[in-house]
Amino acid sequence: MLLWQILSFKKVQPPLKFGQRFTTKKNLNGEPLGRDVTFPRSHFGRTREAPSRHLKNFSDLISRGSKMITGRCECKRVGFQIDGKINDYSHCHCSQCRRLHGAAFASFGGVERTAFSYISGESEVSYYSSSDSHQRLFCKHCGSNILVALTSEPDALYVAMGVIDGNPPLPPAYHIFLGSKAPWYGLDNTGDQYDTFPDEPV
Repeated sequence: MLLWQILSFKKVQPPLKFGQRFTTKKNLNGEPLGRDVTFPRSHFGRTREAPSRHLKNFSDLISRGSKMITGRCECKRVGFQIDGKINDYSHCHCSQCRRLHGAAFASFGGVERTAFSYISGESEVSYYSSSDSHQRLFCKHCGSNILVALTSEPDALYVAMGVIDGNPPLPPAYHIFLGSKAPWYGLDNTGDQYDTFPDEPV
């Protein structure tokens, strides 16, 4: 290759953002292919997957990434992800949820069981069966409530909203077991309200 051809490929690159590295690749004709970007680490110390070469453009990557929801317990030993969306959003006022969460009510996001997986600390999770139908999972170190599994709904899990990161898209909220509501809590008129479970799926 002639010297003038080599010099013609040199190009001053713009400054990189924090967490990126830059390399210039060229095809067989010497034409630059662009830059490789190393993605910053996730909340749990793992490097995020680089964009697939099969993605047509960056908007495809954004669309794919937006479906992943993450969360963790307070001590950070337990981390999880939800590969999908929250299908159900409820506030439960039953006495069990109020005592276990130490709050006026407990908020849950219903997801498909197959969409939920642990990123870290699955062995640090313990459970408490508050009834024959309700199994409640929590971090055995810090006590953070993680989710509730119902025997009547084997394909679903109800993740405690308080341990979910960020602000994921949510369906309309509704209140259940208002017949057991804390007498000192004043409920506003937002969302559908039920004394126990809804008669029909919400």
